[in-house]
Amino acid sequence: MGASTVSMIVAETCEALHRVLKKDYLKTPRTEEEWLEIAKGFQDKWQFPQCLGSLDGKHIYIQPPAHSGSTFRNYKCRFSILMLAAIDANCNFIYVNVGTQGRVSDAGLFANSDLKRALDEELLHVPQPKSLPNSNIQFPFVLAGDEAYPLRPDLMKPSPHRQLEFDQRVFNYRLSRARRVVENAFGILANRWRVFQSTMLLSPEKVTKVTMAAMCLHNYLGHCGSEAYLPPGLADRETADRVFVL
Repeated sequence: MGASTVSMIVAETCEALHRVLKKDYLKTPRTEEEWLEIAKGFQDKWQFPQCLGSLDGKHIYIQPPAHSGSTFRNYKCRFSILMLAAIDANCNFIYVNVGTQGRVSDAGLFANSDLKRALDEELLHVPQPKSLPNSNIQFPFVLAGDEAYPLRPDLMKPSPHRQLEFDQRVFNYRLSRARRVVENAFGILANRWRVFQSTMLLSPEKVTKVTMAAMCLHNYLGHCGSEAYLPPGLADRETADRVFVL
């Protein structure tokens, strides 16, 4: 087959995979019960209460499109498109935004995302604040992010790493346990779909289609419990004795 034919087949196949699987395997929760189930997963598995998901961005490297100048050039002096993703406690994608030019920061991508818009307009039916475990302190349900993101009532970030008090160090440790999940998910994605370990020689539109299809398949195989896809030891885990295994 000619290169143009193969390119068309790949793009159409990825688009079809995304279209068929997204309804069941790549959807953002929109009911209080679904959010509570995710929060329970973070509480049980990573001991971070009232967490709606782990949030982070990832650069997907591409060849620079013709006549694009520095539009896709990122801070690492490479060309990329950005992916913003939220992950549940089991490394499944629950929200994805792919295709923004690599020159945009993580905070800038979040600020202009439909996720932020939905949170601001209360369209996702996030549960109301409730008491923390073994406490009378009312605390909102939040996303867990890193230092790049703004501090919001629905988005927690670490305390600055200077002259931290004991309580702040404990908080940073607990937050990092929840936030590592998104790093694990990106690692699994790149490990299993090796196209993410190199520069994709495709247009940004086709890279977006490939990425969305890969994330649908990631969630599908994760829900199926495929040990071939997620063998023990591929991601961070805890033993029965509460020993953290990297």
